[in-house]
Amino acid sequence: MFASDIDAAELAGKINTPLEAIDLALGFEKDSIVFFGLFKKAVPPEEQFAIEELMDEEYNHIKKLLQIKKDITETREEFYITKGDWDSERQ
Repeated sequence: MFASDIDAAELAGKINTPLEAIDLALGFEKDSIVFFGLFKKAVPPEEQFAIEELMDEEYNHIKKLLQIKKDITETREEFYITKGDWDSERQ
């Protein structure tokens, strides 16, 4: 979101598992919430509701992604492994 220098095809090529895809998506959603939180400070108070609605939408995306991740993992340990951890596990 927002960064034109991100090569989606390159990122997709680095994803090897559904869990890696979910972790990448979670990162984007979290980054969006941070961005909107900072942006909200620049918006007049009477218009901040629109930013809050966008943030709520991102929170809902995170909830859905976490539920999917929970559904496809078999152990708690697997659920909490992140992309970087996957790389070290494979070596």
